[in-house]
Formats: sequence, structure tokens, C-alpha cells
Amino acid sequence: MADILKECLECKSLVGRRVQPHSFLKLTDSRRVSSAMGPADEAYYKCSQCGRQWLHETGSCGFGWIEMTD
Repeated sequence: MADILKECLECKSLVGRRVQPHSFLKLTDSRRVSSAMGPADEAYYKCSQCGRQWLHETGSCGFGWIEMTD
């Protein structure tokens, strides 16, 4: 079983906010998607400090930052 990683303060500040990626987040993948609700951009990041993985979703129906879990 994987160790539980401690979340860094920078990652804690992402939750529930529509802000740009902090300096420890490294882009791992990105794509444009379309749905019945409209277009969205998805960008996937991994934090080099705490190891958390994030989806940054923008566009007409984007949710902002979403933590990715296994």
C-alpha cells in the first residue's frame, strides 16, 4: 500500500479556487475536450513537493482544481 503523502501549503491553497498553477506543479499532460455542456481544457499536474496529482479544468464548464486519487 502506498504511503499517504503530506499535502504542501501550496497544494492546499488550490482547493476550491480558480488560480494559476503554483511553482511546484509540473505539467504532465493536457488536452481539449468537448461535451454537451461546451468545450473545456484539461491539464494534468504533479507537485514536486508533496507528490499530489491534480487536474486543472477550465472552459465553459470547468471546475478548476481537482485532486486526482488512485
